[in-house]
Amino acid sequence: MVKIISTVGDVKTGIQGPAVYQRHYGQQMRRARAPKRAPSSKAQLKHRDLFRYALAWKKTLTTHDRAWLKFHATLAGVIDSYRVPLTWNHYADKIVLTRPRFHISTIGDPPSLVLELYHPALLGVILTREGEGEQKWGNLSSLENEYITTEVHLDVEPEDAIEVKTLPGVIYTYTVPGVKEVEMLFTELWTPLIQASEAGQWVEWDISSLVPLGTKVVNVLCWSVSIQWMGVRKAGSTLDRRIQFGVEGSVMCFLIPTEVSPERAIEVFSQTPMLQNFRLTGYWK
Repeated sequence: MVKIISTVGDVKTGIQGPAVYQRHYGQQMRRARAPKRAPSSKAQLKHRDLFRYALAWKKTLTTHDRAWLKFHATLAGVIDSYRVPLTWNHYADKIVLTRPRFHISTIGDPPSLVLELYHPALLGVILTREGEGEQKWGNLSSLENEYITTEVHLDVEPEDAIEVKTLPGVIYTYTVPGVKEVEMLFTELWTPLIQASEAGQWVEWDISSLVPLGTKVVNVLCWSVSIQWMGVRKAGSTLDRRIQFGVEGSVMCFLIPTEVSPERAIEVFSQTPMLQNFRLTGYWK
């Protein structure tokens, strides 16, 4: 290596091309310039935070807690790559750094969903279901009382929200996949015929006096005496739900179901209101 000396006699330190010059115990040293690392990913940053959390949690463990973790690792057969039971220190790291595993299975007839939840040390589980509130299971593990829960099975439905808390206090969330089936009941109607107030335009029809709160869908009977355009859609929709039907000189009917807005309104389209009518024949709630 050739020493690089400045004009005033100082040994150069710093970067020059692909090399880095620095002093090491008073002597100049040259090394290859290392490329810049890519920014850390979100997963890497989260893992680092968990590792720091593990260090802080282990400091809170008592002598009894550490001894029992070591005993449980041996009893449960938690081993390393050399098939040696983990020390309490490494077992504590495993508890903090391991993410829960969620597995959905179907059992029974009629079939029902079961969530199988696995983790080295579970502390609590909260299941939240729309319209039914929360179900909670707590104190699933305790080092003081010398027991650990590693597996929980729950009866679930699609879109249930699950919150899992591990023994060190790390929280994870999970949503049961799938679309929840909505059960609706049909009620028959036979309302008086109405005509649209404007020709060739979408006109809002307030049906709040005809159907109860909570109505989701209505059946609309479209009636025409000539070949005409008619349509029905949810109030506020931009869909062009029109159809041309009819036989010249004959009366034609067509049934179109449509969603109902929260205000219980729909929109109707009539090309020639004097020759066309609408009526409700039922609703789903």
